[in-house]
Amino acid sequence: MLRSLNEKTSLIPDFSYLPEQTSGLYEYVVKQSGFIYEAHGFAKYLDIPRFVEMYFQCTPAQMDQVRGTFIALYRPGNIESYLADDRYALQELIEAIEKGKEKVDIDKVQQMQCRWFINNLNEAIKKLS
Repeated sequence: MLRSLNEKTSLIPDFSYLPEQTSGLYEYVVKQSGFIYEAHGFAKYLDIPRFVEMYFQCTPAQMDQVRGTFIALYRPGNIESYLADDRYALQELIEAIEKGKEKVDIDKVQQMQCRWFINNLNEAIKKLS
């Protein structure tokens, strides 16, 4: 019972943290953004270590889809009233990506995608502060 209380509840049905699911992740977030805003979070429901592991297995195009997912969700100017609880999860995600890109062998395009993604996440955190 304690373990189930400590597990994060998945907000995205059938999301198994696989690189080939990045386009489905994007489509889900775009279609279900109202539901996500009502749940007062997106990043806080992610298993950050599994998400980052998936992210570094992605092709540059898949990395761009992941980045696009977060841009679509955190773009509106009034997200602080809906997603303020995500601020700490986004910071955790940034730190995990920064650590991961030092450990994983990625090419220059993937490194660029990481930098852009980190910048986008920092912009979202500013909106949530």
